[in-house]
Amino acid sequence: MGYEALWLSVLNQARLDAREWHPPRRLDAVRWFHDPTIEPGSFRWICRHVGLDPTQTIRNIDAKLVEPTKADWQQFHMLDRRRNRDRKFLTGEEAARILSGEEGSDERG
Repeated sequence: MGYEALWLSVLNQARLDAREWHPPRRLDAVRWFHDPTIEPGSFRWICRHVGLDPTQTIRNIDAKLVEPTKADWQQFHMLDRRRNRDRKFLTGEEAARILSGEEGSDERG
């Protein structure tokens, strides 16, 4: 039963990801559910190994399995730009000094 619980956890995480506002994560989850392959780790493969019908499982998922809209992507990029605006990045020289061990941990910002 251990591996079945693991694969059921994967299905549950994909269900949660399909509800996410985060467009890249939601897109990956929606595409994963609709992928017709039966390779190890695919939705259909997992359903087969835990005894679930893929079609019925998708019907049972509460969230609509729809890809992110253009508006979702625009909001995501706007928030991402705001988040990155306040980040401080190391220069190449600073990173090289830290990685070579010339400096201790150089905490910035």
